[in-house]
Amino acid sequence: MFTGIIQRKGIITKRQKLSGEPLKLTIAVDEPAFVAAQRIGDSICIDGVCLSIVDINAHECSFSFQAIEQTCKVTTLGSLAQNS
Repeated sequence: MFTGIIQRKGIITKRQKLSGEPLKLTIAVDEPAFVAAQRIGDSICIDGVCLSIVDINAHECSFSFQAIEQTCKVTTLGSLAQNS
């Protein structure tokens, strides 16, 4: 169970699911200092699921994460839509 404190809210700017590949979510956060403080491999909780950052785009103030099929089936990640 995640017991952390929500520090930021983000918006899904890209949702990509290619056949045989994990779901890739890109989430924008409107605080450049927060994005700059993160590193690839850092863990961030999204909708109750801890995911590791796989890409950071400081210019777009966003992070990307991957979620395998089983994670999408047993959590809400599989139903998240772009702009949510």
